[in-house]
Amino acid sequence: MAIEIITAQEKLRDVPRQWRKQYEGNPVTKWNNHPEMTAKLMALKWPFTKDQVDSIIGNTTWTELKCDLCDSDADALARLSCWETRYIDICLDCLNKAVSRLKRES
Repeated sequence: MAIEIITAQEKLRDVPRQWRKQYEGNPVTKWNNHPEMTAKLMALKWPFTKDQVDSIIGNTTWTELKCDLCDSDADALARLSCWETRYIDICLDCLNKAVSRLKRES
C-alpha cells in the first residue's frame, strides 16, 4: 500500500498536462472542441487559477479535490492506494475519525 498527499494546487497545476494526455490524439474527441480546449489549457502560464481552468473546460470536475468518504472539498487529501489504479482519497477530518475509532477499538 502507498500513501501520497495530493494538494489542490498540485492538481490544478497538472490539469493542462493531464487533459492533453487524456484527449490529444483521441479520434473520438476530434469532432468537438477538445483540441481548442487543449490549446487554451496549454497556453496558461502558472500560476493560473481554478476559475480560468473551469471556464475553459466548462465545469469543475478537473479542478475539484473531494474526499471520497464525505464528499467535502479539501485543500489536501491522503491518497491510499493498493494498486496503481485503485485508490481512495481521504480528507484529514475523515482520517482523524478513523484514527479515533481505531484507538478506541485497540
